Amino acid sequence: MAKKRKRRRSILRSRFYQVYFLLVLLCIAAIVVGVRALDGVLLDYESAQPIYTAETTAQLFESGDFETICNLDASMEAISGGDREFYVDSMRALAQGKTVSWSEAYSPSEDERHYNVYLDGDRFAEFTLVPSGAQTPRGNRLWTLGSLSTCVTVQAAPEPAAAPTEAPAVETVPCTITVPSDYNVTVNGVLLSANDVALADIATASAGQLPEGVPSPTLVRYAFLSETDAPEITVTDAAGNAQTPVQDGEQSWSCPLPENPELKTQCEESVIRIAKNIAGYLAKDMEKGSVLKYCARNSPAYQSINDFDNTWGTRHQGATYENIVTSDYRLYSETCFSCHVEFDYVARFSKSTVKTYPTAYTLYFIREGNKGKLYSFTLY
Repeated sequence: MAKKRKRRRSILRSRFYQVYFLLVLLCIAAIVVGVRALDGVLLDYESAQPIYTAETTAQLFESGDFETICNLDASMEAISGGDREFYVDSMRALAQGKTVSWSEAYSPSEDERHYNVYLDGDRFAEFTLVPSGAQTPRGNRLWTLGSLSTCVTVQAAPEPAAAPTEAPAVETVPCTITVPSDYNVTVNGVLLSANDVALADIATASAGQLPEGVPSPTLVRYAFLSETDAPEITVTDAAGNAQTPVQDGEQSWSCPLPENPELKTQCEESVIRIAKNIAGYLAKDMEKGSVLKYCARNSPAYQSINDFDNTWGTRHQGATYENIVTSDYRLYSETCFSCHVEFDYVARFSKSTVKTYPTAYTLYFIREGNKGKLYSFTLY
């Protein structure tokens, strides 16, 4: 008799393969769920970026929606004297036929974003974004418009013709002046007050750079109307010392933060040495310790230098520091000051290859013990 052939058992009836295929299906399902969850996290993070809020504000300028901008512009009163129709018509005339562009500007604080708006490349307006206090479902903070102001001046709206028996109306010129917040400003014998403030608490470069407990100075912008384009302006600091305002526009003036020339006499040599050492370390000319010894303990400057990896630096045969200038020596407290340093870092890579790198730092110092130590710095 012929031998009966034994039927092969299906792998689907094997307990091993049943468990194996089940695990494969579970892994695939876990991967799909994980990818969807990751997409949700990324979409949530992306939706909270300030660039989208900035685009919404910038679109007001791109679309010429000056009716809405009029409600937001902190300088509207100074420009038009409160005349909304004159403001809107003037802004449209300025923007007509011009290309609107915008870009993000430097901001000293992580809690504020600065943007500039341009017409054919000329700065036209500025606005800031600040955290709104609201968050996305995954905890990312959302942003909102903080302030907006235009940076232009226009001719005042013409006054209606007076009746023959009435004296002609006096034309006025809208003007602004920006000074440190504790300064006093008098225009044509009248002291400007809080009612004349167009923009208050304007941050300066030291915001976020000073140690805790040392306040960063701020600026205030006053707006006023003058019967001439050359008003008589007097400015005094908090101690009553006269200051000289600088005209930086057709109808705008400003006073910078006060400087301390005695600090330059006392500290310039040390300041230049530290600035050179920073540049030397960043360019791989010096060791890290040559800078850290000048830094205050547990300071942002110490952390920045300690974390910086200069191994990317290109080897060169030598370098010199030329055209060194220090300026803007400012005292914030008895133990804290800052200054600005500029120079050309000239590196020689070979006999025929010499490159010049313009370099600029603002350095912030504190007193640690009996010595001045670098607390923080910014590069430009």
